[in-house]
Amino acid sequence: MVITETPNRAQILNDLVDDLRRRTLELKGVGLPLGSEHELARERGVSRHLVRKAVTCLIAEGIIERQAGRGLFTAAPASTARTVQVVMGKLAWETMGWLSTGIRELAEQQGIRIQTYDAHGCFESDLAAVKSLPESDAIGALIVSLHNRNFSEVLFDLKRQRFPFVVVDDILSELNVPTVCADNYAGGYLVGRELLALGHRRIGFIGDLVARTVQNRLDGLRDALNDAGVPYDRHLTKDVNEGDNRLGDWSVEVAACAKTLLETDNRPTAIFCSCDAIAAALYPVAKQCNLRIGADLSLVGFDDASFCQLLDPPLATVRQPMAEVGKVALEILLGLIRQPEVSPEARMVPVEWKPRASVGHALHSSDATR
Repeated sequence: MVITETPNRAQILNDLVDDLRRRTLELKGVGLPLGSEHELARERGVSRHLVRKAVTCLIAEGIIERQAGRGLFTAAPASTARTVQVVMGKLAWETMGWLSTGIRELAEQQGIRIQTYDAHGCFESDLAAVKSLPESDAIGALIVSLHNRNFSEVLFDLKRQRFPFVVVDDILSELNVPTVCADNYAGGYLVGRELLALGHRRIGFIGDLVARTVQNRLDGLRDALNDAGVPYDRHLTKDVNEGDNRLGDWSVEVAACAKTLLETDNRPTAIFCSCDAIAAALYPVAKQCNLRIGADLSLVGFDDASFCQLLDPPLATVRQPMAEVGKVALEILLGLIRQPEVSPEARMVPVEWKPRASVGHALHSSDATR
C-alpha cells in the first residue's frame, strides 16, 4: 500500500528518517550501497516522494549521498557525520554546565557528536563563532543568546544562509527562529505570589535588564503584585548592567544597587534578584546594613545553583531546569534538520519555586524602617 496524504504524515516521515539513519550508521563505512529510492519506497510501503524527503534530510546531515544512475550510498563514517555545534558565552556559569549535560545526554542516545565552543566571557569571540557556523562541518547549532542587538543581526544572516540553529535562553520577537528557554515570566509570578502570601508589599528587584529573560522575570513579579491590587514601585527596580555585554563582572554594580535600596528610610522588605549569583552578593551588603536575611530582609534568587543551600541562611530561589532546556533545544534542532520547512517554534520549559530560609514573613512597616 502506498501512503499519500494522512494526518500522521509528519510522524511517518520522522520514523522513516530515523530508520534510514540507523541503517546507514550501522553499516559503518563509506560508499556502501543502500538501494534506490524506488526500492526503499516499495520495501517500506510508502510513497517515493516521502522517501525522497527523508533521503534529502540525511544528505543534508552528510551521511548519505545520491549517485546518479546508481542509487544511494553511505557518505561518511558515523563518528564524523553528525556534529552539532553548541556556542555559549561562558561555560564557567553553572547554568551552562547543566545545559551542556542535558544536550549531551540526548546526543548520546541519538548518536550525535557535540562540539562546544566556549567564548570564555568574550563577546566578540562569541559573535565570531556564530558567524563561522556555515563554514563548519556541523549539521546545525544550539546558540545561547547574548541578548544584544549585534547578536540578533548575526542570527538574521545565519537564517538567510539557511543554516539550521536553535536559540537557547531567549524568546526573539524581532526574528522568526526556533527558541527554547525556561518560563521566566511564570518564575517571576511565583516569586511575587509567595512574597505576597508572607505579607510583603515593598518588593525590590535587582538584575541585568538588558536580557529579555530577566525582563520577563520582572514582568511576572510586577503582574503578581498588580493582580493582588498592590502597586509595584518602579523606583525599587535596579539594573546592574546598562550596557550590551552580559558576560562581564557585575559585583561592584550589584553592591551599589543593593546599598541604594537598603540604605533608605523606606527600604523594601524583600528583594528578588535575577540570578542566584546576584542574590549571593547581597549577603555581605545586608550584613553591613545590620539586616538579618530571612528576618529583617527576605531575599530570592533565580536558577537554583548548587551554592544556594550552602549560604547562611539557604537561599530561596526559582529552579530553572537548564538540563531539560538543553534536551528540548536539541530535539527541536533535529526536527528542524529533518523538516526545514516546518515553522519555527518558541518553547518554554516550566520552572519550580524552591522555598528556603532566606524568605520569611514581612515585618510591620515600623519595624522595617531603620
